[in-house]
Amino acid sequence: MHYVFVYGTLCQQERNHKVLGTSHCVSVYARVNGQIIDTGFGFPGLVEEEGTVVGELYEISEDTLQSLDTLEGYYGPNNPHNLYERKNIEVTTDKRIYSAWTYTYCVDTDGLPRFSDWKLRSLERESHVVYFAYGSCADMKRIVAAGREQDFSEVIGCGILNGFNLQFSKYSSDGNRADVVETGGHTEGKLYQISSDVLTGYLYSREGVYTKAYRPIIVNVAHALDLLDPDQSVEAVTFVAVSKSEEQSPPLEYMEEVLRGLKPIVSEMYYGALLHRFVHEFEFENKEWL
Repeated sequence: MHYVFVYGTLCQQERNHKVLGTSHCVSVYARVNGQIIDTGFGFPGLVEEEGTVVGELYEISEDTLQSLDTLEGYYGPNNPHNLYERKNIEVTTDKRIYSAWTYTYCVDTDGLPRFSDWKLRSLERESHVVYFAYGSCADMKRIVAAGREQDFSEVIGCGILNGFNLQFSKYSSDGNRADVVETGGHTEGKLYQISSDVLTGYLYSREGVYTKAYRPIIVNVAHALDLLDPDQSVEAVTFVAVSKSEEQSPPLEYMEEVLRGLKPIVSEMYYGALLHRFVHEFEFENKEWL
């Protein structure tokens, strides 16, 4: 068996994902060192430069590895006909670090723009996106104060992010903030439909994307909603902490935001478990919520 890191058309919901067949997905939020370039031919290339590339990690068979070699135009180490070189690299997930194969682009990339997430870049080009809010952005108070109420008026309903746990692992000097960590379990939250301009023009600033506090990623969120097919998941943007610390208590005002935003949306069981955590782990004592 082998591990392989994929970052483009082999990812979930992309056109070549079928080549992976029934291969086990180890992580949908895997990271490697490097940058991605757009080749201009409808697929990306990984280049070994300073930066972080987000993709997916799979456990695959020898037969699947040979199929990937064929797809990627790989004929052997340093073969002059290679479109991609297959290399062994270090892959970071929220659980552990893996050694895995990936395919790096061999063609000259001078002058081509660099980015870190192929799926995110593709989604940013759409007029509207689905946004999964699991923390304070589920609450409208700060959104209204910012004059953005209309931008978040299209609420789809409750979404369930499987494989990720809600943790308060984003460090802040006044108390930690919410994060989702890919260690199993599930996280419930609020699904909005928003414009791409609101994503990049408001949420990226609020979430600290430009200061590398949070990173936007694309996740598959399960749902049972009137506006969407209940038998399918939807691709949504959410935010994860770039640097994760030991879990610590959030500020009181932040816990109130999270509870106020999630209570009308999530299941009673999920809300009850969250409130129980706040009371018993973080000594939350606001009687309004008890």
